[in-house]
Amino acid sequence: MYWDGYWQWSEFRTHPNGALEIFDPIEVLDKPKWREYLEKHGVEYKPMNLELNPNKRGKAKKFDVLVPVPRDNATAPWHPSLNKYLELEYEFPEVNPKARIFKVNI
Repeated sequence: MYWDGYWQWSEFRTHPNGALEIFDPIEVLDKPKWREYLEKHGVEYKPMNLELNPNKRGKAKKFDVLVPVPRDNATAPWHPSLNKYLELEYEFPEVNPKARIFKVNI
């Protein structure tokens, strides 16, 4: 699994008033089956109404979607239960903030 410190900031910005600004997130249509799936697996999400194509913001039909959002942890935005499966394989020392490759042991 590749992770770098810029990922969260390149996809999401939280403004001081709490508003979430997104750029090109993963999203699924807001359907009961997707809510159930995400909740069952501990994935935090935010219901939103937006265009499915980020290049069409403000120019296309909007849909009710669920956007998985990172946990409020800049160095490990995934669910803590994933940690037991991760083994650090490589850290890129020349990248700041750090970029890392993890082996996922399942």
